[in-house]
Amino acid sequence: MAAPLYKDVSKKATNVLNDDYDFSRKLKIKTKTANGVTFTTEGAMAANKSILAKLGASFVVPQIGGLTVSKLQVTTQGRVIVEADINNALVDNLKVTAKVEDGSRKTNASQVTKLGLEYKQPTYTLTKEFDVTANTASVSALAVVSGVTVGAHGAFNVNKSAVSDYGGALAYNGGDFQVTVATKKSLKTINANFHHQFDANTIYAASIDYDVQTAANALTLGGRYAVDKDTTYLGKVNSDGFVSLAVVQKVTPFLSLTTSAHIDAKHFEGDSHKFGLGLTIEIFASKRVQCAISLTGGGGNVSGEMLGTCGASSTLLEVSLPYYQQSLVEFLNLSPDVVQREVPTRFSFSSQEVSILMAKKSLERARALVPLDDAAKCVGTIYPHRVIVPSMIIAP
Repeated sequence: MAAPLYKDVSKKATNVLNDDYDFSRKLKIKTKTANGVTFTTEGAMAANKSILAKLGASFVVPQIGGLTVSKLQVTTQGRVIVEADINNALVDNLKVTAKVEDGSRKTNASQVTKLGLEYKQPTYTLTKEFDVTANTASVSALAVVSGVTVGAHGAFNVNKSAVSDYGGALAYNGGDFQVTVATKKSLKTINANFHHQFDANTIYAASIDYDVQTAANALTLGGRYAVDKDTTYLGKVNSDGFVSLAVVQKVTPFLSLTTSAHIDAKHFEGDSHKFGLGLTIEIFASKRVQCAISLTGGGGNVSGEMLGTCGASSTLLEVSLPYYQQSLVEFLNLSPDVVQREVPTRFSFSSQEVSILMAKKSLERARALVPLDDAAKCVGTIYPHRVIVPSMIIAP
């Protein structure tokens, strides 16, 4: 794994303290086509009831050296934003990046034109960027030795013929924790942060900023706790008395709901509190055909209902077997004695043991018919008049 870029040296702690906190009302729809193009549509209403909508796309152009357009976006403010890069350009591990933003002058946003180079190796990284609009060039370097990271960056303003910014960073990675100290704004600000992966579900982070000129401090600490794969709780508090809480809930495989609250603990009776609600819908198409092998005593209608529940495609392959002795012996390779004990009559319900065996056999057949690397999802349904053995739904 390559060493991180200088700009990402504090990324772990920063992500814990900032990600998923959003105090606007937002709707985001993300779809991916079969040929790999991802479309993102989002709209957000701020506290002043102003609405900003964005329409974007990301895609890869293999005909142009593997060009990746990570963002091609237009906004209701009349802005056009393009971000693209090419990996392994000219030499291995060298990435060429570009960012352009232009459009309506009705907003305060200025033009942006940046060209950059990123070179990564397992023990060091180098970057160089030129801001055409601001006429500024910046460079950074970072090295990792035995868990210790040392980095530095600088920026030069061509118009003023002067250094406009410089600083450094020192970090230590102890496996489940990382400590970082970095300077900002030409050594006028010092930031120290801490990130600790307490266990697989719990993360704790803290960050403190110290202003050298005014001796002012700003402390933020917070964490994330994943209750399960669908629910995550977030919380943070800072030295100004602001408390932020959030919950990320995956309602369905395609729908996520994020709720956020920002509370002014020092002026609880005031009206400076904020509340945010975000809804994200993700619909990804697959190049591969989704396939289900349903082992039931019923017919295609039952499997169709199950597939509809899972949101699978209309393509369905079903193997329908009544639960009688001969089919169980031939399909599962069970001995006649076992089958006689588990299924004494031609149309009796399947036992739990036989159901599990049939489901496993279903998975084997599915993998043989549609080779996939992705894990299968097991879905089961019980009807009053018959038992539906868990069916293997394979969906990449």
